[in-house]
Amino acid sequence: MNTAITMASALREQPIIEYLYGIIDSKSQYIDYQLNAVINSSLNLGSQLDVKTITEKNIYLHTSKFENQLVFDKIVQFSKTKRLLLILRSMLELHNTEVVMELVTDNLFMYYSEKLLIQKLQNGLTKSSDLH
Repeated sequence: MNTAITMASALREQPIIEYLYGIIDSKSQYIDYQLNAVINSSLNLGSQLDVKTITEKNIYLHTSKFENQLVFDKIVQFSKTKRLLLILRSMLELHNTEVVMELVTDNLFMYYSEKLLIQKLQNGLTKSSDLH
């Protein structure tokens, strides 16, 4: 009987995991969109190319060093955010759904280092007091 209760509970909680996957995937896709927009605008190409095409065709940024540094800084920022989202997605389990929900709300996950985020997800603790 306990097995039936456990399975029923898991089935009820499964939609929340799917919902959180959807949120994380949506945020990840938006990061890709922003990254493409930054690179294309720095190349004055509008929305003609994506990052993969730029990389494959070996297109270089023909702008000032300052502009290149700004683009590079944005790419680093987007990459960090994307890594954190991938950590959230890969570590999402029933025991930490509440934590993940808290972290994706208002993008709180962005204030964590990778190490602290992993610890928080492993422990399944809520409350943002562990940012320090």
